[in-house]
Amino acid sequence: HNMVFNVNGKLEKPIVISLQPPTGWPQPATINTRIDSILARWRIDPGRLYLTGLSMGGWTFDNYICGSPTYGRRPAAIVSMSSPDPDNPLSNLRYYAQNGGKWWGFEGTQDYRKMDIIRDSLNAAVAGSARYTQYVGGHCCWNTWYNPAWQENAQTTN
Repeated sequence: HNMVFNVNGKLEKPIVISLQPPTGWPQPATINTRIDSILARWRIDPGRLYLTGLSMGGWTFDNYICGSPTYGRRPAAIVSMSSPDPDNPLSNLRYYAQNGGKWWGFEGTQDYRKMDIIRDSLNAAVAGSARYTQYVGGHCCWNTWYNPAWQENAQTTN
């Protein structure tokens, strides 16, 4: 993909960074340190921080925004795919939603991980802050939704 997107009439070229934590299941403070490092090194608008992850990667960012009110104010949007439910209290999701954060979760019918509960928690705090897509299948298929040509209901999502 050419990684150029039209956003509100302006061509945008995102910076894509893949975090590889040194240990599995990184805690929110570890992720916050990584985000601080990224923002210090590259010219990134901190108000346009978009995070995504598959499975444990999705859990990492869902757990991050539940980790503290401060962390819940940082990302602009999160796409979480097939992630387990966060360790930290779901009630903390309200900080993310109240700060304007948007969340989109993807989950297979044969891989239920309570992502609909995350959606409901976010939308209870701020209506329309979260959406949920359930697909037929198991713990799989992420390339489908990361494909820039993918459409939902005949609408391009990129």
